[in-house]
Amino acid sequence: MVEADWLQANLNNPKVRIIEVSTDPGVYEKGHIPNA
Repeated sequence: MVEADWLQANLNNPKVRIIEVSTDPGVYEKGHIPNA
């Protein structure tokens, strides 16, 4: 996890990957592509 100011400063860095993680299983079920 990083601070918002660090993220803003590094948004254009091609080595930075942003991964959103939710603990709500419904979010996964709504956005999951079957067999992906």
